[in-house]
Amino acid sequence: MLSIAKPVIFRVVERMYFLRGALACALIATLFAGCATRPQSPADRSELGLLMSERLALAREVARAKQHSGAPVHDPAREAAILATLTAQATGKGLPRDDAELFFTAQITASRQVQTELLAGWAKGVPVPPGPPFDLRTELRPRLDDVTRRLLDVLVRVHRSGHWDDVASKARAVLLADKFSDETIRLAIAPLDTWASKEQRNEARQRQHQRMMRLRPSPAR
Repeated sequence: MLSIAKPVIFRVVERMYFLRGALACALIATLFAGCATRPQSPADRSELGLLMSERLALAREVARAKQHSGAPVHDPAREAAILATLTAQATGKGLPRDDAELFFTAQITASRQVQTELLAGWAKGVPVPPGPPFDLRTELRPRLDDVTRRLLDVLVRVHRSGHWDDVASKARAVLLADKFSDETIRLAIAPLDTWASKEQRNEARQRQHQRMMRLRPSPAR
């Protein structure tokens, strides 16, 4: 009797360990899936504006480096290469190509606006901040690459859920607080305003459709 029951008990224990392992694997898979498709949160809506501002703040340092070196503000070849790389990365993360191009073209244009304004002011006698500038190649561009990578990740999450009116409002408030010019803010925020308007039109159409459905007469019985 014991010789029969013992293997049965072993099989039950073995099965329990197998199930425990399977459940653990399922849990890990679920966690990784959640990380890969992390939903947008209200914090993301604020973070997008903060990262936009962080990138534009670096443009101020880029202006100092270019003023020191005499390099031109506009570098079309480099800007085109950056935009192509960002667009490829964005589409790989599920962001529509046109939206990626629209957003990052706006950020590059706003960055150029910051540099142009500062260089024009310094040329007219506005004091240049004291101290040596950061090196453009070894210090500023790696920092720009890092903030742009984080900006892209947040943009992808926000793009999934929308709420663009709130996103644009928060970003505008951050850029105003960080004392960027009206023109710089307009350029940087333009894609968010465009998506907010589109979202509002879609919501209006949905409400109209729902009203029409409610007013539709019921079929005769």
